[in-house]
Amino acid sequence: MQRPGIVGVALNHQDTAFNTLRALQQDRRSEPCALIAEVNLLPSTAMNGECAGEGASSGRTRTAREMQADSTNSSSPATVSASNPRRTPSSAGSKGPTLAQMASQNRLSRVTNSTAQLLLVEQNVLQHLPPERPLLIQLKDSIEFRNICTHMALQVEDRKFDKDVSEAQQCLRTIITDLITALSALHLEFCEAATEDLRSILKNLTET
Repeated sequence: MQRPGIVGVALNHQDTAFNTLRALQQDRRSEPCALIAEVNLLPSTAMNGECAGEGASSGRTRTAREMQADSTNSSSPATVSASNPRRTPSSAGSKGPTLAQMASQNRLSRVTNSTAQLLLVEQNVLQHLPPERPLLIQLKDSIEFRNICTHMALQVEDRKFDKDVSEAQQCLRTIITDLITALSALHLEFCEAATEDLRSILKNLTET
């Protein structure tokens, strides 16, 4: 049987992966994740196994759909150009990224944003999940996701880096899909909104 707090443990592994992805975006000069400032895990999600509702913030948690809207708005050409001038063609002496590198950066940004949105949904779930209704998820998937992102950070060859990004994307799909299944099995009212958010994240993650 799943012990209380397993979702919090999984969330912490995912948060470690997210921090790695965020650093990789900065190192590779990808478009910054618009949700970085929004992801701030509450004490109730720490690895000490505290259950939902304990120490929860009294403020309203923004939904993943609201975060996605902000991300879309902040990714306009004008915003990107102003926030990341190093990538503009006018930068003196700088050579722009190749098409393959741009595709890799786009995939990395997509994985990073989707991870940020997933963390927000999971944190909201933890705040509403009754202690007597455990969420049945696979912890190993979150551990694997963290390990893939850590391995990705060690890559210097573009080909190997791209392979790790693709594996991280697939692993994140698995995590989200399994979470949708687990939430659907609970038949709780708040799970419907969370499931809808997760499907939206999954759609955005898999779009090409």
